[in-house]
Amino acid sequence: RPDGVMLPRQALPDAAFVSLSELKAAQNPFPFLRIACCSHCWLQPDHPDPRGHNLRAVGRALKLLVKSFGRFAVFIDFMCIHQRCRGAGGAPQPRTHTDEGGRYPAEDVLFKRALGSLGAFYSHPETFVFMLTAFPPDYDDPARYRRSGNTAPYPDRGWCFCEA
Repeated sequence: RPDGVMLPRQALPDAAFVSLSELKAAQNPFPFLRIACCSHCWLQPDHPDPRGHNLRAVGRALKLLVKSFGRFAVFIDFMCIHQRCRGAGGAPQPRTHTDEGGRYPAEDVLFKRALGSLGAFYSHPETFVFMLTAFPPDYDDPARYRRSGNTAPYPDRGWCFCEA
């Protein structure tokens, strides 16, 4: 996106996703599927990275990884797992919410299945995991970020602890 901000999975075009067959075809000459997972703190309750800070960091790291190993599939939860982002009319919105809309029932099934499989991505010995442990420099500015109740640093957060 031109503004450098992530969209939820349902708002991304089909071209944003890599099929398993494409990923397997890209593995030669390396004996592993090239997957990079991002472990990060959500910076706001409705969006993990509303200003693109973490996405830019991932982009810089990927450039180096791709230079050494070639094409990679990237797993970022917000962009890969169905989010509660549908408006009342069903159209995907750029942020998550808990009021009207949310996920279609089929998306909810896929979301729950994905949550049960995350450990396989993050703990696999041949998966690269980008640990985005630092908050943006302006994170304490309430005009820039709407903080959630969880403001614990990366190593003190449950999901991050499991992913790392």
